[in-house]
Amino acid sequence: RRYLVGLDGISFRSRAIALLNWCLGLEVRYLTPKLTLPIKAEATCMAALPERNQEDLLAALIASIEGQPPVDLEAITVAVDDLIAPDSLAETLILAQQYAEAGYDAEPLFLALAELVCRDEQTEMHAYKLQQAAWEEYHAVPPAFRWVHLMAAARHAACVVNMLPKTVWPRAAGLLTR
Repeated sequence: RRYLVGLDGISFRSRAIALLNWCLGLEVRYLTPKLTLPIKAEATCMAALPERNQEDLLAALIASIEGQPPVDLEAITVAVDDLIAPDSLAETLILAQQYAEAGYDAEPLFLALAELVCRDEQTEMHAYKLQQAAWEEYHAVPPAFRWVHLMAAARHAACVVNMLPKTVWPRAAGLLTR
Protein backbone atom coordinates (compact mmCIF):
# COMPACT_ATOMS: atom_id res chain seq x y z
CA ARG A 1 0.00 0.00 0.00
CA ARG A 2 2.82 2.37 0.86
CA TYR A 3 4.17 1.99 -2.66
CA LEU A 4 0.79 2.24 -4.35
CA VAL A 5 -0.43 5.34 -2.55
CA GLY A 6 2.79 7.10 -3.48
CA LEU A 7 2.42 6.53 -7.21
CA ASP A 8 1.49 9.40 -9.46
CA GLY A 9 -1.84 8.99 -11.20
CA ILE A 10 -3.58 7.04 -8.44
CA SER A 11 -6.91 8.69 -7.68
CA PHE A 12 -7.67 10.10 -4.24
CA ARG A 13 -10.52 7.59 -3.92
CA SER A 14 -8.23 4.63 -4.59
CA ARG A 15 -5.61 5.94 -2.15
CA ALA A 16 -8.25 6.41 0.54
CA ILE A 17 -9.64 2.90 0.03
CA ALA A 18 -6.14 1.39 0.18
CA LEU A 19 -5.40 3.20 3.43
CA LEU A 20 -8.74 2.39 5.03
CA ASN A 21 -8.76 -1.34 4.25
CA TRP A 22 -5.28 -2.25 5.55
CA CYS A 23 -6.82 -4.02 8.53
CA LEU A 24 -8.88 -6.36 6.34
CA GLY A 25 -5.95 -8.37 4.98
CA LEU A 26 -5.46 -12.03 5.87
CA GLU A 27 -2.27 -11.42 7.81
CA VAL A 28 -3.98 -8.89 10.08
CA ARG A 29 -7.28 -10.72 10.57
CA TYR A 30 -5.85 -14.15 11.28
CA LEU A 31 -2.29 -13.77 12.53
CA THR A 32 -2.55 -10.79 14.85
CA PRO A 33 -4.80 -12.50 17.43
CA LYS A 34 -2.55 -15.56 17.35
CA LEU A 35 0.60 -13.56 18.09
CA THR A 36 -0.87 -11.28 20.74
CA LEU A 37 1.50 -10.19 23.47
CA PRO A 38 1.38 -7.01 25.52
CA ILE A 39 2.59 -4.10 23.42
CA LYS A 40 4.48 -2.57 26.30
CA ALA A 41 5.66 -4.26 29.46
CA GLU A 42 4.36 -3.08 32.79
CA ALA A 43 6.54 -0.70 34.79
CA THR A 44 7.21 -3.38 37.44
CA CYS A 45 8.54 -5.74 34.79
CA MET A 46 10.72 -3.01 33.29
CA ALA A 47 12.06 -2.00 36.72
CA ALA A 48 13.30 -5.56 37.28
CA LEU A 49 15.61 -5.36 34.27
CA PRO A 50 19.24 -4.55 34.89
CA GLU A 51 20.46 -1.27 33.43
CA ARG A 52 22.67 -1.90 30.44
CA ASN A 53 24.64 0.31 28.12
CA GLN A 54 23.65 0.32 24.46
CA GLU A 55 26.17 -2.31 23.41
CA ASP A 56 25.21 -4.75 26.18
CA LEU A 57 21.48 -4.27 25.66
CA LEU A 58 21.85 -4.75 21.91
CA ALA A 59 23.80 -7.97 22.54
CA ALA A 60 21.09 -9.20 24.96
CA LEU A 61 18.38 -8.39 22.44
CA ILE A 62 20.17 -10.23 19.63
CA ALA A 63 20.78 -13.22 21.93
CA SER A 64 17.08 -13.26 22.83
CA ILE A 65 16.10 -13.25 19.15
CA GLU A 66 18.60 -15.96 18.24
CA GLY A 67 17.49 -17.98 21.26
CA GLN A 68 13.89 -18.31 20.14
CA PRO A 69 12.81 -21.90 19.59
CA PRO A 70 13.15 -23.08 16.00
CA VAL A 71 10.04 -23.58 13.91
CA ASP A 72 10.38 -26.37 11.36
CA LEU A 73 7.89 -25.46 8.66
CA GLU A 74 8.11 -28.94 7.17
CA ALA A 75 6.93 -30.46 10.45
CA ILE A 76 3.98 -28.13 11.00
CA THR A 77 0.67 -29.96 10.82
CA VAL A 78 -1.58 -26.90 11.16
CA ALA A 79 -2.21 -23.92 8.92
CA VAL A 80 0.25 -21.05 9.29
CA ASP A 81 -2.51 -18.88 10.70
CA ASP A 82 -2.88 -21.36 13.60
CA LEU A 83 0.69 -20.88 14.81
CA ILE A 84 1.13 -19.17 18.16
CA ALA A 85 4.21 -17.19 19.16
CA PRO A 86 6.15 -18.74 22.04
CA ASP A 87 6.09 -17.13 25.49
CA SER A 88 9.83 -16.51 25.15
CA LEU A 89 9.03 -13.80 22.61
CA ALA A 90 7.95 -11.59 25.52
CA GLU A 91 11.61 -11.33 26.62
CA THR A 92 12.57 -9.99 23.19
CA LEU A 93 9.81 -7.40 23.35
CA ILE A 94 10.75 -6.29 26.85
CA LEU A 95 14.38 -5.86 25.79
CA ALA A 96 13.31 -3.92 22.69
CA GLN A 97 11.15 -1.71 24.88
CA GLN A 98 14.05 -1.11 27.24
CA TYR A 99 16.23 -0.19 24.26
CA ALA A 100 13.65 2.27 22.96
CA GLU A 101 12.94 3.81 26.36
CA ALA A 102 16.66 4.27 27.03
CA GLY A 103 16.77 6.44 23.92
CA TYR A 104 19.57 4.45 22.35
CA ASP A 105 20.41 4.95 18.68
CA ALA A 106 18.02 2.85 16.60
CA GLU A 107 20.36 2.42 13.64
CA PRO A 108 22.61 -0.25 15.24
CA LEU A 109 19.50 -2.20 16.23
CA PHE A 110 17.96 -1.96 12.76
CA LEU A 111 21.30 -3.01 11.25
CA ALA A 112 21.51 -6.02 13.58
CA LEU A 113 17.91 -6.99 12.79
CA ALA A 114 18.62 -6.68 9.06
CA GLU A 115 21.57 -9.03 9.40
CA LEU A 116 19.45 -11.49 11.34
CA VAL A 117 16.59 -11.57 8.84
CA CYS A 118 19.04 -12.14 6.01
CA ARG A 119 19.08 -15.72 7.34
CA ASP A 120 15.41 -16.14 6.44
CA GLU A 121 14.80 -18.60 3.64
CA GLN A 122 11.09 -19.16 4.08
CA THR A 123 9.13 -15.93 3.69
CA GLU A 124 9.94 -15.13 0.07
CA MET A 125 11.55 -11.79 0.93
CA HIS A 126 8.67 -10.70 3.19
CA ALA A 127 11.11 -10.60 6.12
CA TYR A 128 13.37 -8.17 4.29
CA LYS A 129 10.46 -6.02 3.20
CA LEU A 130 8.95 -5.88 6.68
CA GLN A 131 12.25 -4.78 8.20
CA GLN A 132 12.63 -2.09 5.56
CA ALA A 133 9.07 -0.90 6.16
CA ALA A 134 9.66 -0.78 9.94
CA TRP A 135 12.82 1.29 9.38
CA GLU A 136 11.01 3.66 7.01
CA GLU A 137 8.04 4.06 9.35
CA TYR A 138 10.37 4.59 12.32
CA HIS A 139 11.87 7.57 10.52
CA ALA A 140 8.53 8.85 9.19
CA VAL A 141 6.60 9.11 12.47
CA PRO A 142 7.02 11.61 15.29
CA PRO A 143 9.66 10.53 17.85
CA ALA A 144 7.03 9.73 20.49
CA PHE A 145 5.69 6.88 18.33
CA ARG A 146 8.94 5.41 17.01
CA TRP A 147 9.14 2.75 19.70
CA VAL A 148 6.21 0.93 18.08
CA HIS A 149 8.17 0.31 14.89
CA LEU A 150 11.34 -0.60 16.77
CA MET A 151 9.48 -3.22 18.79
CA ALA A 152 7.61 -4.51 15.73
CA ALA A 153 10.89 -5.01 13.89
CA ALA A 154 12.40 -6.91 16.84
CA ARG A 155 9.27 -9.03 17.23
CA HIS A 156 9.20 -9.90 13.56
CA ALA A 157 12.88 -10.83 13.49
CA ALA A 158 12.37 -13.10 16.50
CA CYS A 159 9.53 -14.87 14.67
CA VAL A 160 11.42 -15.56 11.43
CA VAL A 161 15.11 -15.96 12.31
CA ASN A 162 14.81 -19.56 13.44
CA MET A 163 12.44 -20.85 10.76
CA LEU A 164 13.58 -24.15 9.34
CA PRO A 165 14.61 -25.73 7.08
CA LYS A 166 17.67 -23.70 6.27
CA THR A 167 19.64 -24.98 3.31
CA VAL A 168 21.02 -21.88 1.60
CA TRP A 169 22.08 -19.67 4.53
CA PRO A 170 24.44 -22.15 6.23
CA ARG A 171 26.12 -23.04 2.96
CA ALA A 172 26.47 -19.41 1.84
CA ALA A 173 27.69 -18.27 5.25
CA GLY A 174 30.28 -21.05 5.26
CA LEU A 175 31.57 -20.07 1.83
CA LEU A 176 31.80 -16.38 2.77
CA THR A 177 33.89 -17.06 5.89
CA ARG A 178 36.58 -19.02 4.08
